[in-house]
Amino acid sequence: MKSTTLKDGLKGFILRYKIKTVLSCFSGGKDSLVATHYTWTQVKDLPVRFEVVHVNTTVSLPSVQAYVRKVCKEFGWPLAILRPKTDFFTLAKRRGMPTRRSRWCCFKLKVEPLI
Repeated sequence: MKSTTLKDGLKGFILRYKIKTVLSCFSGGKDSLVATHYTWTQVKDLPVRFEVVHVNTTVSLPSVQAYVRKVCKEFGWPLAILRPKTDFFTLAKRRGMPTRRSRWCCFKLKVEPLI
């Protein structure tokens, strides 16, 4: 089987492996906005479902979620907002504050809601 190369790009990968759904995580920051926009430009003409996912970590400012909603509305991107089962402050009371050696918050607040 021929491997997909960088020059094939995202479009080539999607077509080669018959991807049906493309999700792009958008935190509200500039890097994830660029990544989401790039992804959308690559898939908008393909026969795939495209959706933006924002994970509300329960510690960001309400203006971040409002910004995410506004950007998605302006581009016409479908948006799903997910939340962790337990908020940050409840988890911090149970587990202690996250540290550089114990970064439980990344998995519990950002990854687990996607699973």
